[in-house]
Amino acid sequence: MALMARLKAVFCGADEERYLAAAAFAGGAATMAVELTASRQLAPYFGASVFVWTSIIVCVLTAASVGYWFGGRLAMRNLGLRPIGLLLMGTGILAILGALLLPVFASLAFVLLAADGRLSGVFLGSLGVSAAVFAPPVFLATMLSPTILKRWSACRDVGLASSRFFMVSTFGSIVGTLTPTLVLVPDLGVSATVAIVAGTLLAVGLWLYSAGGGKRRLMAVLLLPLAFAVTPPFETLSGVIRRAETPYQLVRVLERDGKRYLTFNEALAVQSVYDPSDPVTGHYYDYFSLLPQLRPGHGAAHRAAIIGLAGGAAIRPYRLGAGLRPVDLTGVELDPAVTAIAEADLGLDPSSIRLVNADGRLFLRNSAGSYEAIVLDAYVNRHVAVTLATREAFESVKDRLAPGGAMAMNVIEYVPGDPLYRSLIDTIGSVFSHIAVVHVADSLNRIIFASDAPLDLTAAAQSLPPELDGVRVAAMSAEAAPPSGRGLLLTDDRAPVDFLSAEFSMARR
Repeated sequence: MALMARLKAVFCGADEERYLAAAAFAGGAATMAVELTASRQLAPYFGASVFVWTSIIVCVLTAASVGYWFGGRLAMRNLGLRPIGLLLMGTGILAILGALLLPVFASLAFVLLAADGRLSGVFLGSLGVSAAVFAPPVFLATMLSPTILKRWSACRDVGLASSRFFMVSTFGSIVGTLTPTLVLVPDLGVSATVAIVAGTLLAVGLWLYSAGGGKRRLMAVLLLPLAFAVTPPFETLSGVIRRAETPYQLVRVLERDGKRYLTFNEALAVQSVYDPSDPVTGHYYDYFSLLPQLRPGHGAAHRAAIIGLAGGAAIRPYRLGAGLRPVDLTGVELDPAVTAIAEADLGLDPSSIRLVNADGRLFLRNSAGSYEAIVLDAYVNRHVAVTLATREAFESVKDRLAPGGAMAMNVIEYVPGDPLYRSLIDTIGSVFSHIAVVHVADSLNRIIFASDAPLDLTAAAQSLPPELDGVRVAAMSAEAAPPSGRGLLLTDDRAPVDFLSAEFSMARR
């Protein structure tokens, strides 16, 4: 036993475990960092839906399982520190190259899948790009695990070596999860985050390579992530005056023909419109102006909440629809960065509205007092936010409404009989006694009005000012929309919004 201990001490060296611990930490951090930043890298092209996340996870897990197998074969050769260092550097290089080539792969995916613009287009496109961009660095990173573990077990009892390896590797995974999500991406952006992760891998890999007797000329590879970090991000849209990474999404502000538009992620939908010379947007936001006229007051302030405020496009037409009646507006927006951008670029006046940065569902649960009207306009990519599309959510809306108050919800009906639209009507109808729908002119948007009091949208439209004539004309054709019984009752337990909407929405890509 004493001879074996002396042989291990000679074989491992004084600093061997320190190097192996650094490699284990870096490998665990790299795997999670690649997975966490993958969704943000894909968002400008495919969005951030459950289908994109599924593609990423499938590719990461597949690459990891194959990497473990090959890593086990490699570990049989009892490799030293130099090969482990090369694996780390290779992981960093592949992460950088994948990020640089991602726009090319995404464009190729769109070309190959152009004939199939449905749900499979998002899933297969993001799956193919994930396999090309994210699987290779994960493959190399997971090859490290059995290689490091085999080397470590030569220094200590295999049980003790395993416990230390998994402890350090898991701690690295925690850091690789938290740091990009909470610090790097929001503060520095995706490109710089990928560069920092890759640069760290290259530095640790070079450290191990040098410790194993390698030459230091490989220091030049550290210039690769530095060059990537200072390279402007690849932009696919024209007229972009602001591009910002937030903890929630990629935000862009576009300027075209004197108007400014707010978009998120892949920019398939406009989240807000701002024309400094005209309070009327010409979009569905104008139709919320009917709400103040549904319950016209006599001098008392009209109290309303807009959930899903985004850039505040609904504020000015809403106040215009209220006429001379004072309006007490509360705007709820999940992302504080969006609110700041709206103030800077989209004319949002904080003095005109009470701003609340919170999740809409939590706001409904925790807000005090009641409202005469509540607007629901919270979207995730191309479909309504699932937490605000269930029976329980609409019950929360009803609880926050004053007697006779009304709710208005923006919904897209992509085709007649759209299953999500039909399901929303039936779900809202399970909570409210009266439902009416106004079709937004020249648009697939439908504004669903709901209340426990009768809804006379035609009468409400008569009191709108001349600037809102388009809304008045459309409201004259408002139709009652009683539940059909053919839609799915959406609940917190079961609300497959992605599956009900994605097939039709992607058909219009």
